[in-house]
Amino acid sequence: MFLFNPFRGKTEGLTSAHKRVKTVAALYRILSDEFERVRPHDCSCKMPIVLEYDPDTPEGANWRVEMLWCAGRECRQALAEVVARNARLFLVKEAVAQPDE
Repeated sequence: MFLFNPFRGKTEGLTSAHKRVKTVAALYRILSDEFERVRPHDCSCKMPIVLEYDPDTPEGANWRVEMLWCAGRECRQALAEVVARNARLFLVKEAVAQPDE
């Protein structure tokens, strides 16, 4: 599995009613900007893609990010912190399938 989930089992006490809903693109921008600020400055890795995901629990986030391809431990830790912090704040607006015409 290529999905990064640093908050598995750590969402007790959170309710999805208190989370703000964002599009995948808007959430990616938020995560990318924050990751850019906190990752080591000597690393050139980029924010992985955000994907919709069925939450493990009713309180869980409905999104994940791909694994970071960078080998740096500091980058992986920075990404884990960014994802965990924002998983408590945001849900992804579910995509609506367009009917075929």
